[in-house]
Amino acid sequence: MELTQLKYFLEAANTENMSQAARNLHITQPSLSKAISRLEEELGTRLFLREGRQIHLSDEGKAFLEEVRPAVSKLQAAARRFSGSGSGQKTNLTVGIWGNSDALTGCLQTFLRERSDVSITVKSHIENIVRLDIRDYDLLLYASDSEYFRKYKGTEILREEYLLAVPLSMAAVGAASVSLQELSALPLIASESADELERLLLGAELPMNRVAVADDPVVRKNLVSAGVGVCLVAQSESGIFRNAGIVMKRISGVDLYRSLSICFKREKLLSDTGREFMRFVCDYFR
Repeated sequence: MELTQLKYFLEAANTENMSQAARNLHITQPSLSKAISRLEEELGTRLFLREGRQIHLSDEGKAFLEEVRPAVSKLQAAARRFSGSGSGQKTNLTVGIWGNSDALTGCLQTFLRERSDVSITVKSHIENIVRLDIRDYDLLLYASDSEYFRKYKGTEILREEYLLAVPLSMAAVGAASVSLQELSALPLIASESADELERLLLGAELPMNRVAVADDPVVRKNLVSAGVGVCLVAQSESGIFRNAGIVMKRISGVDLYRSLSICFKREKLLSDTGREFMRFVCDYFR
């Protein structure tokens, strides 16, 4: 029984599809099938039940998976640790995110906890890069409705609500939400010349009172905290606005949200660590 066989078994168990598992492992499907068959012969039991292109773990396969997964993880961790002990260098991955969203924070935290040999460079506000080259990033997180990013054909991972950041001086006590009619009377700090909130008010034929435009979320937060006005904040970006001088409220009576998607550079351009990272992220948000 070889470590390679066990890695092949784990990938097949994760995908439940021999073709997909072979692609992920960068081997041919016949090679994967032969490796799994040899492992089954050696163990004297069937690990998978085959239904066309789909495969499912047998009861014996499920029991074997529980034993193998932690063992392989420890072996791989040990190999990474000692293979890199001489140089002390870490493999770096680069992640680009839309705005300053924290939608990936939990995923990155979990990955780094498991991979002490990896460091991650996070670059925010990719929407402001005029000529963004996906080859410079292992992973991109972006707003799904962006025309620029549609060419990347990513995978949607999150549908999040927009909230309203309101200074305490303008926050009605006990009110959890603000109606569009109430909102139209409040001074607005926009993130661009015509943001989602302004388009919403215009669509409802309600007046708007824009008092400032600020691209930087820290500047918008400071203006809200100072009582200058209110501003729209995506839920995954709301952490920066949570302080003693600001209340986060919902906007009632409307369906105001955005979707976030992820994409990776072409798999053949990813490093081995990058491919492991890609599979980890996809499993995390599956």
